[in-house]
Amino acid sequence: MRNALGDNSTIAAISTPIGEGGIGIVRLSGHDAYAIANKIFSPKRKGKSYPQSHRLYYGFIEDKNLEIVDEVMVSFMKAPATYTREDVVEINCHSGILMLKMILELVLQNGARMANAGEFTRRAFINGRIDLSQAESVLNLVTARSEKAIKSAARSVKGELSGKINVLREQLISIIANIEAIIDFPEDIEDINEEEMEEKVKELTLIHQEVKHLYKNAEKGNIFQYGLRVSIVGKPNVGKSSLLNSLINKQRSIVTEIPGTTRDLLEEQINIQGVPVVFVDTAGIRKTEEPVESIGVEYSKRAIEDSDMVLFLIDAFTGVEEEDKEIMNFILESKKEFLVLVNKIDLKDWKEEQELIEYEKVSSENIVKISVKEKIGIEKVEENIVSMVEGGTVTGREDSMVLNVRHKEALKEIKEHLNEALRNIETHPIDLITSDLKMAEKRLGEITGSYVSEDILDHIFSNFCIGK
Repeated sequence: MRNALGDNSTIAAISTPIGEGGIGIVRLSGHDAYAIANKIFSPKRKGKSYPQSHRLYYGFIEDKNLEIVDEVMVSFMKAPATYTREDVVEINCHSGILMLKMILELVLQNGARMANAGEFTRRAFINGRIDLSQAESVLNLVTARSEKAIKSAARSVKGELSGKINVLREQLISIIANIEAIIDFPEDIEDINEEEMEEKVKELTLIHQEVKHLYKNAEKGNIFQYGLRVSIVGKPNVGKSSLLNSLINKQRSIVTEIPGTTRDLLEEQINIQGVPVVFVDTAGIRKTEEPVESIGVEYSKRAIEDSDMVLFLIDAFTGVEEEDKEIMNFILESKKEFLVLVNKIDLKDWKEEQELIEYEKVSSENIVKISVKEKIGIEKVEENIVSMVEGGTVTGREDSMVLNVRHKEALKEIKEHLNEALRNIETHPIDLITSDLKMAEKRLGEITGSYVSEDILDHIFSNFCIGK
């Protein structure tokens, strides 16, 4: 029996991380999964109707000489009620790199082949159990860096994104069909009254708004997946590195560290109240003739452009200097969300923020007075960052979705096609807008996999681990 892939092979792989632990799993999927498993598995008790689907059986894995390899629990799952919609067997053994490899080798020797990266999930997609966006959300679920990213990915795995995309697609298909019917019967074009045309414009506008909403929330939701990128900028010796150290010392969930110098970019990722944040400590921004330092300044400006948010440090003792004004102008030009941190308020005779801030666009809500040395105001900085995230200034609400680059690029193009159709619908012949509508509908279909090439599938599933 061939599956939807046109492939009658039974695949196998280790589905748990390699290493010492309590349990490891070797998974099989395909028409011969049951037969292969039973060649090496000796159940303690078979009982009636062995093996029954979705039952665990206790017993032993044996090699070709009938010597015991391991004591295991084996689950048999009959198609189509499985992850791949094929027969699936999972061997739950003691975890250890040698043990798992020995059992996998026995499985391969008895007729299975090694699964490719992501092939189990690819078969789930090809066999119609999940669509492509759900398959990709499985990867987001595995690689999630925060609780909110997990919740978002889980909603997409369940089909929330697919449902929204499919509704939009059906609405577009209906509009396209109506327009093509009019084109096929040109004598009816004169019968289209103004109200009917307004209705079509209204329908397209609503679809366009929903696509824009999805795109916006996708951009915002991705922060929960990949981290809010926050650059710490300011002139030299204003306390940028000390601030980063202070923020890191207050957290215990550092997950990445990229070492550097004061002239390089230094990145640290931490978790603040469930929000993953990547802090980027930059070189001091100032005019300089020194070549290496000049490169560091350019890196700092580029870091601002690549950030979601900027923390701009000002020295409370020296007050605003020309260098500070230049940096502030650059931040304002970048249109990034920012906080102005007035540092060194522990010093005597530090200047009040009214003297420090000379920009109409900098409100008191953007200013936090701190002393990195005395650890004053650090919690307020964290609270403001989280507040901007939760409040939607920087990132999304609870309905934000974690989408990948492919989805975002598709939504961006869909927006542009719909915008073009709306722009032309009242000024051009009606048949000219169908091209943009069809392209928008096709791109929607590419998100869920209704239109997809083998090359795209190969690229998507190559990012999965073997065994998933």
